Amino acid sequence: MRAAVIAAGAFVGALSGYLYWYYIACNGSCFIGSSPLISMAYGALLIGLTTDELRNFKIRKKRKK
Repeated sequence: MRAAVIAAGAFVGALSGYLYWYYIACNGSCFIGSSPLISMAYGALLIGLTTDELRNFKIRKKRKK
């Protein structure tokens, strides 16, 4: 279950990273926006870890009740 949550978050993050590169990114002068692969990898890492942490937070909150 945990891997599925991380994978779903990484997929959404990669898609978001690509959309960021396509619509917003600068023309080669910034690191994240210089390449679609870098932008997708950064988005996948960031959103994947965030979804995992939110899942852990939700589990800890349930245990306190």
